[in-house]
This record gives sequence, C-alpha cells and structure tokens, in this order.
Amino acid sequence: MATRCADQKVVMTRSACVSLIQNVFVATLSDSRRFEQPDLQKMAYMLFRAGVLAHEVSFEWRSGSRMLTAGQKIGLSSEMRRLEHKGQRDLVIAA
Repeated sequence: MATRCADQKVVMTRSACVSLIQNVFVATLSDSRRFEQPDLQKMAYMLFRAGVLAHEVSFEWRSGSRMLTAGQKIGLSSEMRRLEHKGQRDLVIAA
C-alpha cells in the first residue's frame, strides 16, 4: 500500500519494531533500516518520514535492553498519529 506524505512523495508502507537500548530508542524497519534516537518525538518524526504509520509500530523487549513504559509507547503512537493527521490536513489544504 502506498501513501502520500506532506511533501507529496509517495512512499511504500513499512512497519517498525521499536526497543529501548541504554536510554536510546532503536527502530528496526521492515526494509532493514535502523534508526537510533534518544528523543521520542524525534523518533516519531523519523518513522513518519520513513513512511511508517502509527498502527504499524510494534514494541519489542529483549534480554539486556529496557522495556518501554506504557507512557513511552503511548507518547510515540500519539505523536505519530498527530503527524499523520497534520500531513493529511496539509494535503487537503494544498489541493
């Protein structure tokens, strides 16, 4: 499935698995790219720009890493939904 971002680029939908390793959020995308970011809002923006939607994010805990808190999971999902909504609104305004 393809979707349009605010800058009019068509991107393929991807999924991402997010974990927390030594106070850094690490996202592994389905296309094998890996993002590392200590700031949750910046991670949400990076995932959004990569074409990942909020419902396509899963959270993973592995031995040796920290578990994301419920608040962190909600925060990431909420910020991504906000970016998605803003992107759709920008497309409507541009049309």
